[in-house]
Amino acid sequence: SQEVCGVPIDTVPPCPPVLRIVNDCDVANPTAVDFINSLSWSNPNETCQYTNDVVEYRVYYAANENAQFDAIQTLFGATDTTYEHDLIFTLQGCYYVTAIDSVGNESRASNVVCKENCPDYSLPNVFTPNNDGTNDVFGPFPYRFVDRIEIQIFNRWGGLVFETTDPEINWDGTNLSGKAVAEGAYFYQCKVYEMVADPNAAPIILEGFIQLIRGN
Repeated sequence: SQEVCGVPIDTVPPCPPVLRIVNDCDVANPTAVDFINSLSWSNPNETCQYTNDVVEYRVYYAANENAQFDAIQTLFGATDTTYEHDLIFTLQGCYYVTAIDSVGNESRASNVVCKENCPDYSLPNVFTPNNDGTNDVFGPFPYRFVDRIEIQIFNRWGGLVFETTDPEINWDGTNLSGKAVAEGAYFYQCKVYEMVADPNAAPIILEGFIQLIRGN
């Protein structure tokens, strides 16, 4: 008789990891200036009885839950289960991770985790346009994840003195003709369009008074 020897082929993919993501939006008072999503996931070699040969992971990202996922990073080593994604201008996005074994079998996708931005935009109530180099223009406190605004500023008689769509505002205390306005209180109405996943999201409405003090 003929004796045939062979090596069994491993066609069974690993169990999928379990993904978790945290970022600066997850704390009460976000302060970070770097927009980083910190990913971490379980090691299937430790959590799944059918998996013991995971050797790498692949991280996938999409701008939102309806967009195409693309592989953005491969990490080598079963114990390398963290990744920081620096998005520069946003925290918004969706992720999943797969595990790959020693012969190249890729697991099913982990759970998909999506993160939203945490926009912030607020305005002071006083400024002093006296050209002393301090507080000379009216503008927002440090802000984040704002696409654009629509602000109008009115005098006490309801006359429009300034308007812009620039989130920086930079009102220097002059009217639409470039003439310096008088000291006093001015009323503003501001629509803030935030960088969020829903393109149809309504703007945030801000209203209030600005005290203009020249101090000359």
